Amino acid sequence: WHDCLLMGNFYSPNIEMGRYDADLGTVLMGKGKGTFSAECLQGTPVKGQVRHALPIRLNGTPAIVLAMNNDSSRILRFH
Repeated sequence: WHDCLLMGNFYSPNIEMGRYDADLGTVLMGKGKGTFSAECLQGTPVKGQVRHALPIRLNGTPAIVLAMNNDSSRILRFH
């Protein structure tokens, strides 16, 4: 099984559609045989425009570094 982290938001002006800013982070949890269940991130929601994500390990624990547009980078830790 594999899990998938969804991050996003896009604030650049779009006269017809406006801002795309409803995503606070979603995890698709792999259930096997190509099926997933959508779950919200536990803990603090990620607000802002995520541009890049890099998986890392901190003291042997999985984590992800998020590069934010016009904001500080953030680290998500998984337990």
